[in-house]
Amino acid sequence: MLIYSIEMINIDIKTFRSLMFDGGKYTAETVELIKDGKAFNFERDPFPENEVNALIGEKLADYRLYENDGVKDFEDGIKLKYNTAVDYLQKNGFIRDGLLAVNSVDGYATVEEFKLAADFEHISMPELLQKYDGCDEFSLTGLYDGGFCLNSHLDKELADIAYKKLYDEQYDSCRSQYDLLTEEEKAAMPDFDWLFNDIKAEVDALFNKKSKRPLFPCDMYAQDKMKYRQGSHALWHIYFAAGFLNDAKEDLEKRVASTDVRPDLALLDDDLYLPLKPYVNRTEATYTWHCTTSGSLAKVFYFKLNDVTKNWLMQFKDDYALEYLDDLAFYKNGKLQFSSCKHEGFHMDLSVEN
Repeated sequence: MLIYSIEMINIDIKTFRSLMFDGGKYTAETVELIKDGKAFNFERDPFPENEVNALIGEKLADYRLYENDGVKDFEDGIKLKYNTAVDYLQKNGFIRDGLLAVNSVDGYATVEEFKLAADFEHISMPELLQKYDGCDEFSLTGLYDGGFCLNSHLDKELADIAYKKLYDEQYDSCRSQYDLLTEEEKAAMPDFDWLFNDIKAEVDALFNKKSKRPLFPCDMYAQDKMKYRQGSHALWHIYFAAGFLNDAKEDLEKRVASTDVRPDLALLDDDLYLPLKPYVNRTEATYTWHCTTSGSLAKVFYFKLNDVTKNWLMQFKDDYALEYLDDLAFYKNGKLQFSSCKHEGFHMDLSVEN
């Protein structure tokens, strides 16, 4: 429970219902309510430990919006859940004169800001192209071999670049986890660079034994089978990264040695992507790109954004509807403006930052 000194907004019960129970585009997961200067999270699907719903979590669980939840009529289920929640909030003084004092809706300071974010989350392809009309390039990403071959050739120079980029990304990720440790925890272990290199050397030795491939080093760490013992999320992340880097190194070495040479733009020979082929600016072999990091090598295609390629993109309802080559991104003068991650179902506007 947190104590706040804030400017709050008031919403009526009708707005509360539309946000938390009616479903649709403007459905929130959490509304932070204020009572007597104290903040409480009210969740759409509460668990008993939830602060506001501790007394009614068991009742509300009967009316969660899950399929086959035992409520014969979906609308009746919503009504029962809503009435149960409102009854509790009224009895406990959260509703006064038909209004609830609110600090945030899904982290947004106002209902209007929340709805603007929801509008962006459901933005269509035509709206995206209009919003990022000033961009001059876009990218799409897919498996390096298109899922048809697991060992096509990759030039050593490109393999070295892919490994270096992954190494830097994993190093930075582990560093961010290390920085979350308390000063007491840091004092009990070596400094980060020494620790990262020591663990990597330990894991490298496992992979270099030329025997049966070791278990995932992070799992071995969890089983107390590595030099450093359990007790730190940062150590787990470093062991994971060291194993990941060795897997990538083996994959890249096989590709460099492979004689299966495929044209760089072979994935665009599919009828769906053939119209984009004349507008490729460049390609990149990588394990990490604008929205994610993958255990499989990927290929990022960077295209000119012009009337022809915009028209091609218009055949898709939105950025989540792209097929195989996906994770749409827009760029302006080489700077990322929009990033979409299809498999995770999120996208970000980076135009203000960049």
